[in-house]
Amino acid sequence: MRTMIAVATLLCAATVHARPLTNPVQVQSTMKADHPLHWKPLKDQLDAWVFTDNFGFTVGNASGPLFEYTHGNFSLESTRCELASTSKWPLAMMFVGLVADGTIESLDSKANEYVSWWTKNTSDPKSNITLRHLLSFTSGFGDGVPGQENGTETCMDAPEK
Repeated sequence: MRTMIAVATLLCAATVHARPLTNPVQVQSTMKADHPLHWKPLKDQLDAWVFTDNFGFTVGNASGPLFEYTHGNFSLESTRCELASTSKWPLAMMFVGLVADGTIESLDSKANEYVSWWTKNTSDPKSNITLRHLLSFTSGFGDGVPGQENGTETCMDAPEK
């Protein structure tokens, strides 16, 4: 599960500046891991990534890094990156993992089943908002524009759904 979140983070971070290489060149990569064979499939995928020349990637847990990877001219210690919206994919992957392992019944579960302070008052349309609504920006929060692109109906528009 944590590996999935980390992979999703890499893909998000890498796509921020994603652009196909016009003249692909062989770029140096490095890997540090306690069990290199365990991480070989991930390393092979990272080595094959063609959309970004220079990137870094780390998977870890509370005890520290388990796998560190750099590609091209990237340093995990000193390279700074501009990132935007990079939490969306890891968050979505986390929720899918929570559904897969049974921690959450479904993405269609109501937010108030898992967030204690969320309203359960059935006269309040917010009580019908599901995790899927929140993850897909169709909860209807805000000025009514977010989640309504291209005529998308939100939970606030049709609370009975």
